[in-house]
Amino acid sequence: METMVQDARLGTRPQKKIGHNTWLLRKPDGAVALKYHETEVVTWKPDGSIVLDSGGWRTSTTKVRLNYYASLNVYQDNRVWYVKHGGAVYTFKDGMVLKPDGSVEGAGPKASQASREGAKLRGRINRYVKGYMAALAAGKVGAPGAGDCFFCGMVTVEGRIPLGEAQKDTSHLDTHFKERYYVPSLLARAAEVFGVSMAAKDYMAARMTGDSQAAETWGGGICTRQLSSALRRYLYRQLGLAA
Repeated sequence: METMVQDARLGTRPQKKIGHNTWLLRKPDGAVALKYHETEVVTWKPDGSIVLDSGGWRTSTTKVRLNYYASLNVYQDNRVWYVKHGGAVYTFKDGMVLKPDGSVEGAGPKASQASREGAKLRGRINRYVKGYMAALAAGKVGAPGAGDCFFCGMVTVEGRIPLGEAQKDTSHLDTHFKERYYVPSLLARAAEVFGVSMAAKDYMAARMTGDSQAAETWGGGICTRQLSSALRRYLYRQLGLAA
């Protein structure tokens, strides 16, 4: 039924803009997709099933698209996304499939387990970010270079995206947490993705290049808070938590 509704909205057009950076697309197999930015966040299949995919961007705006344009019930609790379907609650996972009979395929772990794992992961991320900012302030984080983690430092030819991010490989991040390895290119990428002020960028550059005088000029207060927020949100996103 929902596939027919979206198909009717498209009419004879291959695509239709329905909101800010939001499109309906007709797929070759007869499915209809809801595209937000570069990700097809919802795909209505001809058999009535619905495929969900945040593209790693579990943000409030992505959630709004899922709920408003696709009439879903996706909500967040302690940085973990859940979906209500067929009278039950499932942990959100990219690629999960909502079946017309009320069943679900490919969901994340049970809600209680997801909550525990999410809390543990947030703790690890927060400790890593705190340690990173302390190391940066102490001049112990160098500038991005060839010696950085391969998955953090190497980028794709198209899009200039870090290899780990492009391949959805997060195992290297777990290693960084354990070893307290504060990868310079990791913070630079986080600042790029989530945005920080020019002052924060200059502070970061000054600390990484050992220019203590310039770093003191910018100060560490608000700059550190901005960099902390960007790094934390980036790690949340990479590791499947709401950013």
